[in-house]
Amino acid sequence: MDGAYKEVRVAGCGGVIRDSNGVWRGGFAKNLDICSVYIAELCVVLEGLRYARRLEFNRIELEVDSSVVNQELRQPGYGRPLGGALVMRIRSLLELEWEVVINHSY
Repeated sequence: MDGAYKEVRVAGCGGVIRDSNGVWRGGFAKNLDICSVYIAELCVVLEGLRYARRLEFNRIELEVDSSVVNQELRQPGYGRPLGGALVMRIRSLLELEWEVVINHSY
């Protein structure tokens, strides 16, 4: 999954979901309102978790390329006030009955 932002104030996010065998199970893309890279990265995490939930996965590995977002999700209390509502939505999904492993991808 990845979020992106261009200087022309166009932002979007998208991702792919694969099963444990690496088989493609779905993908998504979404245009976002004007936002920062940080917000775009939070949006892609939220959308990806929602999508995985709809597909009824009960164990997922979430690959996040933003070190700030990775730390924000791993360490409650870390982070910035900007995006707080998104972080709360993500954390509420992380607390559901499923296993989510967050990995930092480079």
